[in-house]
Amino acid sequence: MSAAIRVLYVDDEPDLLDIGKLFLEEFGNCSVATIDSATAALALLKTEPFDAIVSDYQMPGMDGIQFLVEVRTHFGPVPFILFTGRGREEVVIQAINSGADFYLQKGGEAGSQFAELAHKIRQAASRKMAEVALNVARLAYWEYDVQTDQFTLNDTYFALHRTTLARVGSYTMSAAMFAQRFVYCDDAAQIGIQIDQAVQTTDAGYTGVIEVRSIRDDGTIGWVTVRLRPEKDSQGRTNKIIGSSQDITERKLAEEAILESETKYRHIFESFEDLYFQTDMNGLITVLSPSLHRLTGWVPTELNGKPVTTLCIDQGEKTDFQDEVNKCGSVRDYELLLLKRNGAEAPASLAATLIFNSDGTPAGIAGSLRDITDRKKAEDAVMLTRQKLNLMNDIARNSTLNTITGILGCVDMSNATSSPQEKMELLKEIRDLTCAIQHQIEFTKGYQEDGVNLPLWQDINSVIEKVVKNFDQAPVQFKVLPVKTEIYAAPLLENVFYNLVDNAVRYGGRISTVSFSVEDREGEAVIVCNDDGVGVPAGEKELIFEHGYGKNTGVSLFLTREILKITGISIHETGEPGKGARFEIRVPNGIWRTARNGA
Repeated sequence: MSAAIRVLYVDDEPDLLDIGKLFLEEFGNCSVATIDSATAALALLKTEPFDAIVSDYQMPGMDGIQFLVEVRTHFGPVPFILFTGRGREEVVIQAINSGADFYLQKGGEAGSQFAELAHKIRQAASRKMAEVALNVARLAYWEYDVQTDQFTLNDTYFALHRTTLARVGSYTMSAAMFAQRFVYCDDAAQIGIQIDQAVQTTDAGYTGVIEVRSIRDDGTIGWVTVRLRPEKDSQGRTNKIIGSSQDITERKLAEEAILESETKYRHIFESFEDLYFQTDMNGLITVLSPSLHRLTGWVPTELNGKPVTTLCIDQGEKTDFQDEVNKCGSVRDYELLLLKRNGAEAPASLAATLIFNSDGTPAGIAGSLRDITDRKKAEDAVMLTRQKLNLMNDIARNSTLNTITGILGCVDMSNATSSPQEKMELLKEIRDLTCAIQHQIEFTKGYQEDGVNLPLWQDINSVIEKVVKNFDQAPVQFKVLPVKTEIYAAPLLENVFYNLVDNAVRYGGRISTVSFSVEDREGEAVIVCNDDGVGVPAGEKELIFEHGYGKNTGVSLFLTREILKITGISIHETGEPGKGARFEIRVPNGIWRTARNGA
C-alpha cells in the first residue's frame, strides 16, 4: 500500500473532527491531524508539512475563505478542499476564485459524504504529486534513422512504456514495429506528419513538439510529450531524427479533473436563478451570470466594465452597500431597486461579500441579486390584511359603543318623561339605533367572510342597486345613470355606498333625491354621489372624513375613505353648502374599466 496521505482537517465542531478522522484513517489511506480553528492551523503549518488541507467555511475568528487565502499566500499550492454546510452559490464561486482545489457540501449520510471527501483528497494529492513528478521526470531518448527506417530506443524509453529489453528483444526495431507496439493508432498520423516535417525542413534549428497517446506494455494508455529535431549531414540532408518522450499522463488526468470540475461549476454558474456578479475595488463590473438577461433584459457584454450602479435605480443606496461591504466584509438581504434595460424597476435583495487576491489584499466584491417582487407582493398583502383588521376593530369598538350609549340615553329619557308622544318618538329612536347595531354586526360578519380577501373587480351599478334596497322606506328618490363601470376595490365597497346614502338620509335635512353618475376625466373615473340636501359646511369638507368627527358614530365616512384607500382610490366632498352634498370618488387609471358582458 502507498504511504498514507497527511491531511490537516480544520473545523470548529469537535464531533465532526472525530468522525472525519476515524473514517479517513480507516478507509481513506490518510493520516489526519485535527484542529479547531484556522488561526491555530496556520501556526501548525509553520512546523509540519501536509499533503492536503480540509477546512470548514463558517468558523469564528477566520472563515474558510480567509484561511485559504492565507494558505495560498504563505504555503503555496497545498491541495485545499472546502468542506462546508453552507451551500450558497456565492461561496462556491468565491472558493474557486480564491484557489480551492475542490468544494464539497456537508449533508446526507455520513459514510457517503466522507467517502466522497476521501476521494477528493486522493484526487487533489495525486494531482500535486503528478506536478512534482513532472518537474523531476527523466526524459526517454530515442533515434530514428531515415535511411534504414529503424528506431533505436533505450532502457528509459522501455520503462516509460512499462516494459523491458527482455520483453522487447532489441533496442532497435523497424518503424512499422515501433508504431504497432508503442503508438496509439488514432495518433499515428500526427507522429508521421511531425517526422516528415523534420525530415523535409531546411531549418537546422527546427524542433517539433506534440502531445500524443502511447501504448504501454500492460495494456493501458498513457500520454507523452514528444520533442524531435533533425540531424543533417554536410549536404543538408536529414539522416537522423533525435527525439525525447516524457510521460505526462498524470498531468493529463489532472487537467481532465480540472476540466470536469470547471464544467461542473460552470454549469452551476450558468444555471443560477439569481443574478451573480463581481466587481473590482473601483465598483466596475467584471463578472455577470447569464441570468442577467432573464432578470433585467441586459446581456453581460453590455455592462461589463461599467459601474455596478448601472443596475441600481438609486445610486445613493448602491454606494451605501459598497461602503458596508468594505467595512464589514459582507451584507445580507440588502434591499434595493434593479433598473432593467427597458427602464422598469424591480425590488431586489442583495447578498454580497469581499473577495481577495492570492496575497490577501481585497480584489473586489462578489454578490448575488434576487428579484423579490413576489415577496414584496406578499408583504403588501399582509399589510393590507392588517389594515383591514384595524378597520374592523374601529367599527366593532367605536361604532357599537357609541350606538349603545345613544340607546341608553333614550331609555333614560323615556323613563323621565310622562308624555306618550315623546315616549313613542324615543322608542322609534331606540329602534333606529338598534337597527344601526344590527347593521354594524352584519358588517363585521361580512368583514370576517370577505374583508380579508384580496380586492376584486366590482360593477358599480350592481353595488348601488343592492345598497338602495336598504332605504326603500326612506322618502328619497334614487337616480342611477346607466353607465356600466367596474372598479378594482376591496370587497367592502358596498359599505362605502351604504355609508354615503345613510349620511345623506340622516343629515341631508330636506333631502328628496340622491343620484349617482360616472365621469371620465382624462383617464380617471370619477363616481359622483349627489344629493339635494343642506350640504356640508365649507370648513368641514375634510373634517367629516376624520375618525370621531360627526353627529352619529363619527366613523362611517372615515371608514369609507379607508376602504377606498386600500386600492389607491380617493374620495372628496366638493358640493356647494346649502345646495346639497357632492361626493367624488376618484378611481385612477388602471383600476377601472367598462363592465363586461353588459353586466
